[in-house]
Amino acid sequence: IRAQAVLPFALDKKAAQRVFAQWVGSRWFAPNALKATVREADGVKGIYLPWWTYDAGTITTYRGERGTQRRVAENRPNATAQAGAATTRVVTDWSLASGAVPVGFDDILVAGSPSIAPHLARVLDRWDLSRLRPPADEMLAGFGVEVYRTGLEAGFGAARQRMEPAIDAAIRRDIGGDVQRIHAKQTVVDDIRFKHLLLPVWIGSYRFGGKPYQIVVNGQSGEVEGDRPWSVWKIALTLLAAGLVLLVLMQFQQG
Repeated sequence: IRAQAVLPFALDKKAAQRVFAQWVGSRWFAPNALKATVREADGVKGIYLPWWTYDAGTITTYRGERGTQRRVAENRPNATAQAGAATTRVVTDWSLASGAVPVGFDDILVAGSPSIAPHLARVLDRWDLSRLRPPADEMLAGFGVEVYRTGLEAGFGAARQRMEPAIDAAIRRDIGGDVQRIHAKQTVVDDIRFKHLLLPVWIGSYRFGGKPYQIVVNGQSGEVEGDRPWSVWKIALTLLAAGLVLLVLMQFQQG
């Protein structure tokens, strides 16, 4: 399935390298030598990664219970009142509820490639899709383009899972009351539409201490996420300093 729209890069290579270097510089427990390593790195590579976006309408019929809470007085001893003192407790009255709720979904994004590790992909969740453009050779020139490996049907399965929290929230609103229980639900999905998109990502890697690390830069927003080394000495000194401060405070309180 050919890509139907492309989101152009908003950051060039120099800008992507700069925001990554700034990200590294803000890591508290990174080794000092890491900054020089990043400056000497070959840089980042621009690539268009595949995404699916899905639109759909749903109708969900459900059965559940509506809970209405009230306070009742009772006489019992507790930790804050003397024996025999009047206290209150919350009682929930349950009544059956059923109905049907419609929920529409627009532009549910699902990655079409497992190239980016999940712990790095959080910066690729937010895009301004109003800037999508039809594919053009001049827009793709100089960048890699990855073919999707997560197919259309598998992608919709992931999108379908993302629909559930919104559907459950709509059911609970429809049930009403103070609390709700959902016992059964059945969803019909219709008017399904999809698009195959290419979204811009800068990907880079570097080695530190003989170990490879990967970084990801959102090619539109400039958000950065990456793997990084940790300085054992910095962490140890920080813990030691925190321990000394705690010791001083304890002595001050005792005095």
